Amino acid sequence: MAWMVAHLVLTTLLLVVIAATFVIGILLALHRLYPDAPTRPHLGSLSIAIVVTILFSVFLSNLFAMKRDRENRLRSFRDRHYEQLRPVLRSESAKLKAIRDQIIKEARLSDGTKTSTISEAEVSALLWPEIMSPDLAQHFSKYDDSKRNLLKELETQDEEFLATVQSTEKQIRPLPDLVQYWKKVVAVSFVDQCAAHGEGIKLTLSPSGYTFNYLGGSVGASGGPPPPRPSPDQVAAARAFRSLKPSPGIISHCESLKSRAATISTGAAELSNQAFLLSEGTILTGDCNFTRSDRLED
Repeated sequence: MAWMVAHLVLTTLLLVVIAATFVIGILLALHRLYPDAPTRPHLGSLSIAIVVTILFSVFLSNLFAMKRDRENRLRSFRDRHYEQLRPVLRSESAKLKAIRDQIIKEARLSDGTKTSTISEAEVSALLWPEIMSPDLAQHFSKYDDSKRNLLKELETQDEEFLATVQSTEKQIRPLPDLVQYWKKVVAVSFVDQCAAHGEGIKLTLSPSGYTFNYLGGSVGASGGPPPPRPSPDQVAAARAFRSLKPSPGIISHCESLKSRAATISTGAAELSNQAFLLSEGTILTGDCNFTRSDRLED
């Protein structure tokens, strides 16, 4: 029965063939049994009417009713699943907006002072934050494909940023009190400024104290006398930063980082808006394990 409901057009054609076969069979049988009976035409018409009524008015009508009921239940099933996906889409919209804000602020996701880029698993957790996030690919394939393209761009951005920081770090001359941590901070600050996403390292001395700015933050002190002064490693970091000059290779990488950051921030913003609009939709397209029609019981 389920097969007939699922293939109603083919079932209708089969019933037409069956009905035609019955009609021919009835006419031949009546002609053989009652060759000269005056009531044979009336009996034939009555028999044919009964067969047609049973096959079409009863059986086929029942199949159409079952199909309508099945479609209504499937629509309700899909609507319930869409309700499950709406908060997932809103969560992804918020995560994508956060990615956009981070890229606008720093042009990267990773902590530049680390020796490795942000892992694919960490980026994937931002783009597919919920348990049901992978299911969205079955219903909104273009949206999911765009997220995968964004994932590649984010990974490429972090890889190039780390490579540029490492190249810059090699250009820093050894200085007393310049420990490895501050050497890395100097390189990251230089690349940030070169990529137009940072102010670099600034050490400002005053009669009453000092201010030391680096990586978007600052430390300082005032008072005295005597006035407080920066630590030797902070002084060494400021000197190392001032001594750096951008090479043609570094400049090229910085331009690439700026251009890709603009592309990523625009793409993340568009995907964030798209995810929100999808969460406000009314019709769920595509099929997944949750919406397959074979999950319905007739």
